[in-house]
Amino acid sequence: MANATNPNSNARFLDADQEPHQILLPIRGYAKEPLLSLDAAGKPINAQFDDLEIMVDTAANYSKTQFHAYRILAVVLSSDDIKQLVNAAQITTVFIFYLKESINLTSTRSRLMNLLLNLKNLSQHDQIKAEFGRQVEGLSLLILCATESQFDPEKVQLCALEIIMSLTFNNEVEAWLRGNNIFVQYLQTLASTSNAPYLQKVAGGILWRLYGKTEHEFQYDIMISYCHKDKLICHRIHEALIADNFRVWIDREEMHGSMMEVMADAVKQSRCVLICMSDNYYLSPYCQAEAQYAFEKRRCLIPIRVQSGYKADGWLAFITTCLKYMDFTKMDFDTAYTQVVSEIRRSKAGWKNSSVTLSPSNMSEAPTMREGGLESTVANLQKRVELIDSGMERIHDSLNWIMKAMARVKMANEDPPLIEHKQSTLSSKQ
Repeated sequence: MANATNPNSNARFLDADQEPHQILLPIRGYAKEPLLSLDAAGKPINAQFDDLEIMVDTAANYSKTQFHAYRILAVVLSSDDIKQLVNAAQITTVFIFYLKESINLTSTRSRLMNLLLNLKNLSQHDQIKAEFGRQVEGLSLLILCATESQFDPEKVQLCALEIIMSLTFNNEVEAWLRGNNIFVQYLQTLASTSNAPYLQKVAGGILWRLYGKTEHEFQYDIMISYCHKDKLICHRIHEALIADNFRVWIDREEMHGSMMEVMADAVKQSRCVLICMSDNYYLSPYCQAEAQYAFEKRRCLIPIRVQSGYKADGWLAFITTCLKYMDFTKMDFDTAYTQVVSEIRRSKAGWKNSSVTLSPSNMSEAPTMREGGLESTVANLQKRVELIDSGMERIHDSLNWIMKAMARVKMANEDPPLIEHKQSTLSSKQ
């Protein structure tokens, strides 16, 4: 322990390295006390320490520097970068702290808008989604931003809702939101009565993510899932497919209102889904909803690259792993398009071969064999096909569960190193 008779009043805080390594009893009685800023907490003892105010100011500036560094990282880092270079828990904690501060101070509203934009980028990463599942205070703050009338509908409420929609791809977040009845009721009202189409769209998207979906027969050969920022090449592909007499579903007009229900129906009614991969596609929660739903419904996914040099990351890499993709940025259009058409036709042929059924009319027209011979053979074949289809569904569901479980175990076992806060490192990131 420090020498109590030492005339240097700072000595008690300067000889920490000489303390014995013992577990100290917890400080009790502060559980219900309000939290204070570092500056406010230090004021009562400022007079006892000559340089306390300087140290508090230095710590506060460091915290702000750390926050601004994370804001830069939110824009430039990929999922792999986050796994390898930073502590996702620390990033989430810092953003939640400044989110709370920006909500409470009207003078920082412009910072709130910028903070939400940065958080919208970060929320696409699985590690950040998982942290929000653990640090649910952040979800409460996002709901506050999304529902309070004091906030700008387009600049704050919309961005907060889009972040929430991205976070619903985490099971813990999804379960937590389903349990928030007040927020669910707010979403239902917003989706049905809001005069703002952009708010209706995202509210409907969140509700669709939280609740149900059903199946049908195929009405379309292919659905084109793309980000409207990449519309030039995607619309050209659409026109070529229509010219070749394919039945194609595409959203060319950026639908509003019950867009997620329409999208879900389009996936269910389409044999194949064309995944138009780019940074824009990866960052869109609507595109993620389309692609993941198509994956869950076991549609034939045909990934194509529409951005030069783009490499699938995070959730998009997961659902397109081991799939052949066509690169429209390296091949000429006709060559890449021919490969897409080949994949569509292969899928169509494969589906027909795996889904053959004999109708009663066809059976009655067949020549008669010995009594019961043909009928029993057909019945046996149909039963076998049903058993095979049922078995394949169970195998696919089991593999899907195993892959998700492996991804979660991998995420839980990872221990990403903390960022070293060195000026040279920060400068290089900037």
